[in-house]
Amino acid sequence: MKLKRISAIILILIVISSCALEKRSKRIFFAMGNIPVEVILYSKENPDFEKVFNEIENEIKKLDSLFSKYSTISAVYIFNESEKSSYAPQELIELVMISDSIRKMTNNLFDIRIETLLSYYERCEKEQLDLSEDSIKYFVSIMKKDSVFIKNDSIYKSNSALKIDFGGIAKGYFGDISIEIMRKNNFRKGIINLGGQIIALNEIDSRYFKIGIRSPDRDSVVRVDSILNGSISTSGVYFRYYEIKGKKYCHIINPLTGIESEGIRSVTVKANTGAVGDAYSTAIMLMNENEREAFLKMHKEITAYIQK
Repeated sequence: MKLKRISAIILILIVISSCALEKRSKRIFFAMGNIPVEVILYSKENPDFEKVFNEIENEIKKLDSLFSKYSTISAVYIFNESEKSSYAPQELIELVMISDSIRKMTNNLFDIRIETLLSYYERCEKEQLDLSEDSIKYFVSIMKKDSVFIKNDSIYKSNSALKIDFGGIAKGYFGDISIEIMRKNNFRKGIINLGGQIIALNEIDSRYFKIGIRSPDRDSVVRVDSILNGSISTSGVYFRYYEIKGKKYCHIINPLTGIESEGIRSVTVKANTGAVGDAYSTAIMLMNENEREAFLKMHKEITAYIQK
């Protein structure tokens, strides 16, 4: 899959409000395929900033090593290559359960089993093979009739061809875990930007974090939003795509049809958690106008900004 580097940050932390008595510290590190991760912590006390930064960085890199579909030692890679089942660490079990709940709420438009189909797109791109309508229908049929499930400390598949990918939820989930680490260490204000997925915590004051939303067409901010607690997540036709025989295909593929997202260019979702916002932004990209309207009416706890 084609991917530009630095420009892939879709959401930008523009302004961090702080008061004169507030201490602030920042760290940037790289993870998840060399994506920049920015963590900013605030406190009026004298806490150990470095301890928390180290804990967050180590945890994100540990989670990345579990969920990467490219690392041959990751839990996801091992499961995808298995015939029937493999051991599932607790973090994988938790995210499978969260993902399955979101799959049901989005009428299967968010589905970690999408890797069953994405791996076909990737093979066609690598070998420059024409996409086959029959092959797409075959992989879609597998996702519709076969399942992935947890039993005890293992993850199972009912068809050996099933594969999973957490690319549509992992960064949001990693951000949620990072907020938990902040709270555990008595930080009540902080923000993390995982390559454009932003999760915020502010239980101290009413000073909002300001976030810029980029245009899919150019390197410019088209909207400035604000957040106190929760997440802002964007999915869209920005910098990732499959290029097959000179044609570009959006990396967001509908698991019900096997066809790329069409009609809108990006969706930015504000939600209570990073995992939900991350996954919902992907699902809403795949909805038609009537489906989006009905979904947003049903889920008043989120808001969405759509660029057509």
